[in-house]
Amino acid sequence: MNPQEITRRWYEIASHGAATRPDSFFRFIAIWIAFNALYASRHGSARTDRDQVKSFAGSQQAKRRHEELLTLDAQYQNAIQDIRYRGVFDSRDLRRRYQVPNKPNLKDLLNCVYQIRCNLFHGGKRPDDVRDATLVEAGYTVVSKLVEAFL
Repeated sequence: MNPQEITRRWYEIASHGAATRPDSFFRFIAIWIAFNALYASRHGSARTDRDQVKSFAGSQQAKRRHEELLTLDAQYQNAIQDIRYRGVFDSRDLRRRYQVPNKPNLKDLLNCVYQIRCNLFHGGKRPDDVRDATLVEAGYTVVSKLVEAFL
């Protein structure tokens, strides 16, 4: 199966139905798998996953989509505000915090979302924690709206 089809199938799993607190964690995981297939297929020469995400964020198509969403999509804008509020801490080193600047650029935004992913995948997010659930939902919104443009 080619990376485009893998991306599409995981995107379909992630985008089915309304996001509720209990399943928003699974939907984030599913959309991340779709996103991972997308960025790895285009930026696989970058050394680490974080580097591949940064490379994706630097691509013209991704930056154009981000700018379009900043202008036209209130849900995307609200998700960024949720991530910007207090930033995203590294659950393994609480001294490290990732933040989105007032004029959100895609590299900093996706760096925060990548940290949400790391915290979730490595056991640092609790579904019963309101802040964790808000960050996961916001991360899902950002990634799903970016991935849509590549399908």
